[in-house]
Amino acid sequence: MKERLLKIKDALNPVTEVLGKTLGGNYRDTLRGDFGGALREAFAETLREDFTETLREDFSETLSEGLSETLIGDVCGTLSETQARQFEKYYELLVQKNEVMNLTAITEFDEVLIKHFLDSCEAAPLLHENASLIDVGTGAGFPGIPLKIVRPDVKVCLLDALAKRIDFLKEVVEALSLEGVDCLHGRAEDFAGNGSSPKLRESFDYAVSRAVAQLSVLAEYCLPFVKVGGFFIAYKSGDIEEELAGAAHALEVLGGKVSEVKRFSLPNGDERSLVLIQKISETPAAYPRRAGKPTKKPL
Repeated sequence: MKERLLKIKDALNPVTEVLGKTLGGNYRDTLRGDFGGALREAFAETLREDFTETLREDFSETLSEGLSETLIGDVCGTLSETQARQFEKYYELLVQKNEVMNLTAITEFDEVLIKHFLDSCEAAPLLHENASLIDVGTGAGFPGIPLKIVRPDVKVCLLDALAKRIDFLKEVVEALSLEGVDCLHGRAEDFAGNGSSPKLRESFDYAVSRAVAQLSVLAEYCLPFVKVGGFFIAYKSGDIEEELAGAAHALEVLGGKVSEVKRFSLPNGDERSLVLIQKISETPAAYPRRAGKPTKKPL
């Protein structure tokens, strides 16, 4: 995969020269702001006409190779042309919108590919067919949208507390022609309550989250959404043994238990873990507590 990433970068080298002449000093920002558009408009007439198609093919092969090197490969196999184009368009929209609002600190193509797309897809083999899933604190759509792209059979709900992010996600869902995706603006504490509308409490097969928070805190936000027998899948990095031990009491209170920890490495060497927490009993009505309480006073 690293060799293919270098190939893509090499393919872009002559492009930067043309952009430097046609767009001036700000060409990198222009390229970052509209990945596909800048490529096509700036040098469609000066470079070979099949450049964009070649880049698209390399993108597809790179992503497919990355998937085959990680947990998902044996299940999802090679990306279809439609899926590759969806990932490409998602990248374009992400870096374009990131110019006007804070979605991600990672914008370089190869880093987005590995640290966002591939990392997000790792849970795909764990989801049963036609499952329902809620992505709590989805942010820029990770892991929910990549999971939806590679597992179109899964029904996905994207939940975030920031309205602007939800507006962005609605644009992405429409642009990628994704079906079976709901984008909800609000706090997990509000939607997971017994009196919430729509009723989301204990209605999903899976809850997932890549949010940066202690496992005990994430569990209080996510487990109430999961049906008994379902799973909360937490994306984690680094050494998580101490965090797992610290979450034991919270999981017992909330009706969950750690079923398995799947450890893997991304193609760049970064160590990752998926913590599978099974819902073994209903979450008491008192949880999640009101806004801010889970973070300030973890269980």
